[in-house]
Amino acid sequence: MEIKSLIPIAGVLIGWLLSQVSGSFSLAREDRRSRASALPAMIDLYVQQYRINKILEIFNQRLTKALEELHKHRESGNLTKNDGDKIIRSIFSTFEIQRQGNIDLPEKQKEALFLSLANAVDSLSKVTPTLAYRLSKLTSEFILFQEIKFPEKDLDLKNYLETYSHILGVFRSDLGELRRLIIRAALGIGVIQFFGILSLLKSEEKELNNVSPEIIETALQSIKPSPIENGEK
Repeated sequence: MEIKSLIPIAGVLIGWLLSQVSGSFSLAREDRRSRASALPAMIDLYVQQYRINKILEIFNQRLTKALEELHKHRESGNLTKNDGDKIIRSIFSTFEIQRQGNIDLPEKQKEALFLSLANAVDSLSKVTPTLAYRLSKLTSEFILFQEIKFPEKDLDLKNYLETYSHILGVFRSDLGELRRLIIRAALGIGVIQFFGILSLLKSEEKELNNVSPEIIETALQSIKPSPIENGEK
């Protein structure tokens, strides 16, 4: 075969290779663009969940102190069994009311967040279905977390504690997974963007961690009825 006859074939081959390279660059740009557009909603969800977790930590600490104080009064004989049972039910009832009131978001903010998350899932699904599915799953579980409500009255305390502990464990596991998902999405954009996102996450976490329990306390109603006051009543 003469060299002249090979020239058109070589031209076609080179053209095909160039188109493949160009297509790869286009896909890479689309991938980075989709990840970048999804990240704001993912970070917003993470910050909201992190904030709720900090509030629940305060609630749990106060609940523990209330139960310890109640136990001391019972041990000292200051309370009858009936009074103690009434107080413990009052403590858990108030705890559940406060929990429900502080895991939810304002309606307009919630609508905006879930709409942006739906758009983020749609954006990610075009380039990385795995990340899209995981984000969709985490969003659904956060919605379910907000919707779960126990009756404030006539709580089955044993079942309540077991169920609440399980729900809280899933919530905190999802919080950690969401952070890893954000990091993974940021890595796909670029090194500079990755370190920028990582710095932003640490900054948001530090800001929430630096809020003193006293400040949070002033923003929340007490979940700890006084055992003595309730006993006297």
